[in-house]
Amino acid sequence: GVIVLDVTSPRTGTRWIDWYGNLEVSPPVKARNGREFPFGRVLTGVQRDLGIHPDVLAFLDAQHLQTPPLILDTSWLLIGHVDEVVNFVPAPRPPGFCVLVPSPSFARTLLENVALQGLANQAVFAGHSGETPVAKLLEDVAMSEENNRICEILQEIRARICEGLGVDDEHFIEIPVLFRNGGAVIPNCVNGLICNGHAILPAPLGPQVDGDDAFAAPIRAALTRLGVNVHFVDVWDAYHIRGGEIHCGTNTIRRIQGTAWREIAQS
Repeated sequence: GVIVLDVTSPRTGTRWIDWYGNLEVSPPVKARNGREFPFGRVLTGVQRDLGIHPDVLAFLDAQHLQTPPLILDTSWLLIGHVDEVVNFVPAPRPPGFCVLVPSPSFARTLLENVALQGLANQAVFAGHSGETPVAKLLEDVAMSEENNRICEILQEIRARICEGLGVDDEHFIEIPVLFRNGGAVIPNCVNGLICNGHAILPAPLGPQVDGDDAFAAPIRAALTRLGVNVHFVDVWDAYHIRGGEIHCGTNTIRRIQGTAWREIAQS
């Protein structure tokens, strides 16, 4: 029931933009302009004038199902993949899903709260190559001009997602992530694997507060409220220090339910 084909080959000189972390699809949605995407809408990122291979987009457009794509600005990222910016988890209320997005401001707030509890010297990324005290991460990264600018860009991205997928602010879940030189400093839990009600996410390796990870705790709480089972996996050495996270090395096969295949064939 699966056909594997090679649409095209990655171009030279485009870094990583043609890799498939830069190609996602939403759950079924209805855009604000009334356009319905019953099989989901394609999302991809662009770094200024550089986007994913045009032959890939042409192939998808020829299916007449999930395009035109929703294009998001990823020029502020080193790798520039859309899976660094957005992911989807099932939710019991309409539209049936919530949107995960990175939030440097949320990460800064969590670090400030830890410091206010007298834990400014508590280790972040303990036992790993990037181990650093809360106070240093807060001063050197969380307060940086880069992260302030990214917060503004992410507001624009959220507005574009609302327009293109027909969601509202209440459907977003902010994930604590900080960036430096376009790369995630905190393992980016947006870049995880969602499958059958489970979220397999990179362990964010936050400071320990009362025996719990201060970064992981609010993520687990938010997703558990939606009925999603959360699993954190330490991928620091396997993916994170190489510029990626869990979704960079994994994916799922989406199976269309019921008579939808017949509907596709008839269309």
